[in-house]
Amino acid sequence: IDKGEEIKVYFDATKALFKTDNIAISTRLLKGAFPDVSRFIPPLFKYKFVVNADDFINATERAKIMSEIGKDHNCLVKLILKDNCASLHSSDHNYGNSQEDLKASVDLNGDEIFEIGFNANYVLDAIKALNSESVEFGFNSATKLFKVGGDEDTIQIVTPIRI
Repeated sequence: IDKGEEIKVYFDATKALFKTDNIAISTRLLKGAFPDVSRFIPPLFKYKFVVNADDFINATERAKIMSEIGKDHNCLVKLILKDNCASLHSSDHNYGNSQEDLKASVDLNGDEIFEIGFNANYVLDAIKALNSESVEFGFNSATKLFKVGGDEDTIQIVTPIRI
């Protein structure tokens, strides 16, 4: 769909149709209650850190290069939090390692270190959708979903990858 192209919308109580000169997309309303997503999002997170969004995006883009070189289609990047520092790591056993440290506000709730793996593309998409200057991450464990939030009330939920 080209910018400025007219989209016609037709709908009734159970269906909708979105139509341009070349494309038609139809959808229908599903019956039933939408799942209560609030039970998926913990009210509190044990580990938190806040970082400049652009700095994190740029560092993650660089870190994911190493995971894309090899056959790792998950774009696996490991995040290590400690002492007000967020460190991004990626590697390929044939090509080498990547590590980049970022200044960040880190709250580890008394623990010394926290490590988690994630798909770089998913986290990058989540941060870009927030359109925020800073990004706040919230974690409870390395195997449970984590929160990516910004200046607004909008949050994104991402599932980690085991490392």
